[in-house]
This record gives sequence, structure tokens and C-alpha cells, in this order.
Amino acid sequence: MIAAVRTGRVFWIALLATVLVGALACAAEDTGPSAAEIKDIVESAVGASMSGQLTAADVQKIVDESSGGQLSAADVQKIVDESSGGQLSAADVQRIVADSTSGQLSAADVQKIVDASTSGQLTAAQVQGIVRESTAGQLTAAQVQKIVDDSVAGQLSADDVQKIVAASTSGQLTADDVQSIVQASTGGQLTAADVEKIVAASTSGQLTTADVQKIINESVSAAVDEARKATAAAEAAAMDASKALAAVQPTKETIIFGDLNWPSALLQNRIAQYIVEKGYGYPTDVKFGATLPLFQGLQRGDTHVTMEIWLPNQDEAWNAAREEGAVLSVGKSLGSDWQSSFVIPAYLQEQYPDLDSIEDLKDDQYKQLFATAETGGKARLVSCVIGWSCEDVNAKQIEAYGLTDHVHVINPGDGAALNADIYGAYERQEPWLGYQWGTNDPALKLDLVRLEEPAYSDQCWFTTKACAYEDATILIAVNPDLPGKAPDVIEMLRKWDFNIDVFKEAVRWQDDNPDADTNDTAIWWLNSKTDIWTGWVTAEAATAIQASLAANEIADGWPTE
Repeated sequence: MIAAVRTGRVFWIALLATVLVGALACAAEDTGPSAAEIKDIVESAVGASMSGQLTAADVQKIVDESSGGQLSAADVQKIVDESSGGQLSAADVQRIVADSTSGQLSAADVQKIVDASTSGQLTAAQVQGIVRESTAGQLTAAQVQKIVDDSVAGQLSADDVQKIVAASTSGQLTADDVQSIVQASTGGQLTAADVEKIVAASTSGQLTTADVQKIINESVSAAVDEARKATAAAEAAAMDASKALAAVQPTKETIIFGDLNWPSALLQNRIAQYIVEKGYGYPTDVKFGATLPLFQGLQRGDTHVTMEIWLPNQDEAWNAAREEGAVLSVGKSLGSDWQSSFVIPAYLQEQYPDLDSIEDLKDDQYKQLFATAETGGKARLVSCVIGWSCEDVNAKQIEAYGLTDHVHVINPGDGAALNADIYGAYERQEPWLGYQWGTNDPALKLDLVRLEEPAYSDQCWFTTKACAYEDATILIAVNPDLPGKAPDVIEMLRKWDFNIDVFKEAVRWQDDNPDADTNDTAIWWLNSKTDIWTGWVTAEAATAIQASLAANEIADGWPTE
């Protein structure tokens, strides 16, 4: 039942559209029924035919022949009002029409005829007779209104309606006409083709903006609803696809960096964290600590990346871990660097030019030069930071050199304390003896001298350590699980080239900007050295990193200093 109703509505939509087309075309010739009459013609014809009272042929003939007929509004109204019971035969209708063609039948005459036929039905033949003979009739709005009112179940074809409108050669549809037509369609919806016809047909400007807007509002509502449904369905499908894609894509795990407690390692970590986060989309974090504990954590998987593994300082632990498959080297960071436990200020050697070897430290003259109240007459030697691998190496060297009875070893708690100690002595121009390396801040900023030691050899180093450090090779190490989890990060680290000269420039910038911390220095370096780091990353990563820098973003995993 519902389907049938909908089908009927669609049919009427098409008819209404055709009516409008014809009406608007006729309007241009300025003859025939008025705008109100055309409105009523359409409403009445549509309504009347909905009850089956008028067939398509009936209506067509009425229209064809009534363009100039004598049938008045009252005539037609009464014919329709009273002919619903079939009381008017074809002959009756023909006679009525024949007499009305020359004005013989007045409105009262027609009313009488119709009144007497209270239950008649107009057949195709009957209507044909009416049309054939009513050559001068005019269908008014009232006439057609009654046709519509009483033909509530009829069906008019597109041709039927077109004929009606064509017969009304000078009709004009106003906004009210259009509104009535739309309302008369009992909930129907005009299709896009209907609206197109309406607009195209409005050649005489009779349809105002308000008219068209009304038509469009009514006609496109169904299309809009369908479009919304389609859009909602598409969005739902896209959401489902997104969820499905997210389900199959592995979540990027946090990459944890071992935050070694000296400047070059900290700066490299901050730069690497920024690149990993902003360029490759991995979260990062850090674990702060000293060399040995962090190296053990790297092997366990507590951390994933160590940016500085110093060899030969960590030779024994490093070689053992590699044999076990607990660590991997993916490249170099700073490159090669010197280090020594026996460094003095250059100004001191200028005062004591003969002080140039570790053997001189056995001389009482020079021991007293470095002695303090706390050292018991021995030379004060500020050695490696507690927990660093060089702590043990330096102790073995001092013993192997036979200096145990000549030096008093001080091990600072961290790199900052080590540096503060030499900076204080340098500022006061006092004697100082202790451990330094080429990329540490004091070595980059101060004029320092290394006392001579026996040359390095593998045989010496792996037995007594009674020889100088070999220039350090500084490696980047990762936990063996990382390549499988973040192969793109491994590829980036293999291209890493943060050498000593590069680091020195960063140190100079930070020295010129004393309020800048390591994070600030990392941002400065990334902004000013794009020619360096873009060679390590993919083009997509470089674009993402530069966008983050332009937005003044920092890495989420950076610790607050």
C-alpha cells in the first residue's frame, strides 16, 4: 500500500513539473486564463483525476478544445460537482457542449444539467464530446478547482497536464500559484529534472526568486535526505576503514635514551630525541645516570639507545656484551677524541717548564705544588666521575705507573663538579691536576696541557694499563630489539655525523648564551644546521621536523632541566 502511494506521488511530481513548463511557456504570449486560473486548473485537474473521475483522454480533449470555448467557471464547476455519479451520458454531454459553443448554455443552464446528474461518471467518450464541441470554452480556476476537488483518485499523465497548460496560452504563475501547486501535490517531491524544467521555462520572468526557492526547497528535500544518508554511510565506512587500518598498524613504542651525565651526550640525546619524535613519530624518554649503570640497562632493554660508548674506556664491558649479543653498534657519534688523567693548565707549565711527564709527579717539588691540607703531602689529582668507566681505568693507570704513594685521588660526584673544580683553579690561576677529555667544556674553552705518558699498545692496555689512553672511538649503541621495532630510526642513526668540530660550535654558542640550557642549544642547532641533519633523515622526516621547528615545538620526551 505504501509503495503504491509513493508511486502515485512520483507520478504527480512529473505531471506538476510538466504543467509548470507549459504554463510558463504560455505565459510569454499573454493570452488565455489568468495566473490564478492556471493554478486552479492544475490543482483541480490533479485532484480530480486522483479519484478516477477523469481519464487521461478526458482531460486531454477538454484542454485541446476549450481554448476559446464558452464554458464559464460556473459551468465547468457544476458539471464536475454533480457528474460524479454517472448521470450525464455521452449524448447529454455532447448536447450540453454543442449548445454551449455559441453561448447558448448559460451558467444556470449548465448548473441545472449537472444538478440533475448527481451520480454520473464522465467517460472518455463523454469528455471527448465535450471537448470536441466546446471550441470556444474557457476553463477558469474555479472550474478546474472543482475538477480537482471531486476527482481525488484520478491519474493525469504528463501529456494530459501539458495539454491543459498549452490550452491556457497566456497564463502567468505567481509565487502563490507555485506554492499552491506544490502544496496540492500532497507531499510529493519534485525531481531535479522537474526543477530544471521549471527554471528553464520561466522565460518571461514570472517566477521570482521566492518562487524558485520555494520550488527548490520542496523538490530537493528528498535528494538532500538521500545525500545525507549516503554521506553518513560513507563516513561510517571511512571510520570503519580507519579503525581497521589502525588495528593492523603496530603502535610505535617509546624509545628510551640513556641520558649520560656529560654535555656532549646530553646534547646529542636532545637532538636525536627531537628527530625521532618529530620526524619519525616515535615517543621518546630518557633515563639519567652514569656510564656503567646505563650500559647495564641498555643490555637489559631498560634503555634502547646510548649515543656515546667510549672505547677503550669500556672495552672490556663492551666486548663481553657484544659477544653475548646484548648490544649492537650502529655508528659513531663524536668520532675520535683524546682523554687523559694527567692534565694541567698551560699557564702552570709555563711557570714550570720541566713539569711535562707523569714521572715528574714523583718529584717532591711537584708533588708539593699540587698538595693541599687534605692530601697529606701528596699531589691532589681530580680523577674520573664516580660511576664512569674511566674511574676504574684511571685507578689502574695510577697503580701501574707507581703513583699510588704520590697522588691523592678525588672522584667528583658528577661532570659538573669536575668542571667546576678546574674552572675555579683556572680563574684563580692556581695549580690543577686531573682528568679531562677533548670534547669536555673546559678542554674546548681553556688552554690545557697533557703530561706525557707511555704510548698506547693493545698488549699494555689489556694487561696492566701502564700506558696512555688510545684516542677514543665513540660509538652509538642500541639494544638488539630496536632494529626490529624502529628500523627507520636505526637507518637515521647509521648516518649520524655529529663530530667534534660540530660539537665545538654548539659549545661556543652556549657559552655566548649563558641563560640557554641543553634544550635551548638543541633547538638552536637544529634550526641553524639543517644542512647537516637533513642528510641523516628521509625527505618526509625533514619536512615534518622543519614544520615542528617553525611551530616552536619541543620534544615531549625532553626532561625539564
